[in-house]
Amino acid sequence: MSWTEINKQLQELSSEQFIELLKGLHDLSAQNKAWLSTKLLPITQDSKYLEECRRKIIQYVYKESSGIPHMPRFREAKKVISEYRKSTSDLRGTLDLMLVYVERGHAFTNDFGDIDEPFYDALINMLERFAVELRRSPAKYELYELFRLRLIAMRKTSDIGWGYGDFIQETVDERDILSKMNCYSPQRKRNCPLCSTHLHSPALAPGASVRQAICLANRVSGMLRKNLWGLGW
Repeated sequence: MSWTEINKQLQELSSEQFIELLKGLHDLSAQNKAWLSTKLLPITQDSKYLEECRRKIIQYVYKESSGIPHMPRFREAKKVISEYRKSTSDLRGTLDLMLVYVERGHAFTNDFGDIDEPFYDALINMLERFAVELRRSPAKYELYELFRLRLIAMRKTSDIGWGYGDFIQETVDERDILSKMNCYSPQRKRNCPLCSTHLHSPALAPGASVRQAICLANRVSGMLRKNLWGLGW
């Protein structure tokens, strides 16, 4: 049935029938409940739905147990975050879920050692998204304070390979995350956000600045370390 047909049917409903229909949609899923709450009471936060999403992300990425865990299912976890954001438009809750995603992946590699490049790319990409959303918010300083201790806790336990540890160390440094993301990101297929050179560029262009030279040195150093780890050094 097309929206035109649905709209025609809705126009013919009485107020009581319309409310009954909305109640059915409300009871159908937690996502529907959150969406309706946001539209009708936009200043509220559906803590029950947020907690449900946290539990799902922990389950998909890494939940400590006595047995051998499955590999993180990042795609499913990202879908939970996307659905929460679309349903609620709640930035604080969305940032919280993004950080849960990174924290659980961080805990996974700390518990089980170096994983592989796609694993760390998934964590770096999400942390980059977290930082971008945080910096865009007019309340970025207040929001940062809500997550500061969690970010610092990850930084203290980031002696991890594949360049991920370096990324955490150089990015999650007090309020730096509010103004920039660090240039060190050897596999990002785009321009460096600080020096504007292409992140896969093997050399500097004539007239390059000192900042560009430092960024390139960091990237080359990271790639060398990654290759040496791969050889078992």
